[in-house]
Amino acid sequence: MVTSSLLTSKDKARRVFSPAHYSPQWLPCPLVVTIHDLAYIYFPNEFLKKDQYKLFNWTKESVTKAKAVITVSASTKSDVMKHYHTSEARIHVIYNGFQGYPPARNKIATLKKYDVANKNYILFVGTLQSRKNIARLIEAIHTIRSTYPDLLLLLAGRRGWLYEKMLKRIQELQLTDVVRELGYVPDAELAVLYENAQCFVLPSLYEGFGIPILEAMAHGTPVVTSDNSSLPEVGGDACLYVNANDTMQIAIAIERVLTEKELRKSLVSKGKEQIKKFSWDACAAQTLALLKQIAYER
Repeated sequence: MVTSSLLTSKDKARRVFSPAHYSPQWLPCPLVVTIHDLAYIYFPNEFLKKDQYKLFNWTKESVTKAKAVITVSASTKSDVMKHYHTSEARIHVIYNGFQGYPPARNKIATLKKYDVANKNYILFVGTLQSRKNIARLIEAIHTIRSTYPDLLLLLAGRRGWLYEKMLKRIQELQLTDVVRELGYVPDAELAVLYENAQCFVLPSLYEGFGIPILEAMAHGTPVVTSDNSSLPEVGGDACLYVNANDTMQIAIAIERVLTEKELRKSLVSKGKEQIKKFSWDACAAQTLALLKQIAYER
């Protein structure tokens, strides 16, 4: 973050761009700030009280004094308008870009490392925290287990706030041999896991954008995800959507992807087209254009 002292020097900036919520307290020039999501408002229990306080109030300060606010989705734009009472005219939706991972390599070695060679598995990628709704995903796997006794669920991601509830649910449903917690997975290995998954599932209760669904699409993996927040906006017609609060819907959707070949083919094909709508080049160009506009406005 650039300090205020630098901004007040003889070479002071014409504008300041803050890419994530916070900004310097004193600014001699216009501010443009990016807001990614308001998870700390919708899921306060996932944050330490001091962090929640800082996120809410410092974001409020940034949004209030900003000449322009960027949000990474129209869903987040609506959230900012609702909770920070910001005029629509000041908020600009500029989607995150998407680059994807390099082509999967060392496939056999990676699959052996995670003990999934020649095995069918569902993949989840993300921080293991309650708003990701992993407990219901685990319940959905339990629901279809009698039909697919060899199906595994891989959870790729670091442990987050309140992950203990998820672990408890695994034990309660006696799925310790079915649900595998992988922790952090390097990009090269994650590409292999995406490519070989039967299905990718992101049943989140809330997302500001949802990059993992694009990652799955890029590797030709059909996606099941929630019909809330930004996910339909990012996923377009290339996902099978479910009510995140309905375990049975999640289970049925997974089963459809496993059994309906034409559905799988359609989701994969549409996914390849959907990811073309998101690029860092476009994100950078739109951001730069906005910064230039703000710099020369009177």
